[in-house]
Amino acid sequence: MRLFIAVSFTPEVCEKIYQRGQRYALMPWSTNLRWLSPTNYHMTLAFLDEYDLEQAEHHMTDLANRLESFKAFNMEQNGFRFLPSESRARAFAMTFSQNPAMTALVTELNKCLPAAYKQPLSRFLPHVTLGRFRQGTQGEAIPFTQDAIPIKIRQISLYRSILGAKSARYESLGYIDLA
Repeated sequence: MRLFIAVSFTPEVCEKIYQRGQRYALMPWSTNLRWLSPTNYHMTLAFLDEYDLEQAEHHMTDLANRLESFKAFNMEQNGFRFLPSESRARAFAMTFSQNPAMTALVTELNKCLPAAYKQPLSRFLPHVTLGRFRQGTQGEAIPFTQDAIPIKIRQISLYRSILGAKSARYESLGYIDLA
């Protein structure tokens, strides 16, 4: 079963993210972009790929115990970018500033996972993928408007990724509410 652990968002937050991303829908490069449904928005913390559900549930229980007194926190949007890079764009994403609370959250998650699935903090880029390119494309500089939106991080979920002919669908299998 293809599994991952991610921050999940309320429908209202997903709509805000969607509206910000749609400002770029008329850019020349966006014609090659397959926009994701806002119902699929999330911020991946750990991708487990083909993984045993029982083991993943055990990791989530361990994480829930570690996060028992962990408070919900805000993250600030800091821009948009092409992933993995402008010259080899495969996705378009809204990015967020790293902050101490997110660093602490990823650190606690890493304590629960086998070594092969730990997220190196030096490589962790908090982001929400808004769309994927049908083929690799050459990106361009993305102007960023200064009306950034704060996002409240309130819930961590275990998701199952169900691959379809045109896109993936994500199903929540369980979650942890932050205090």
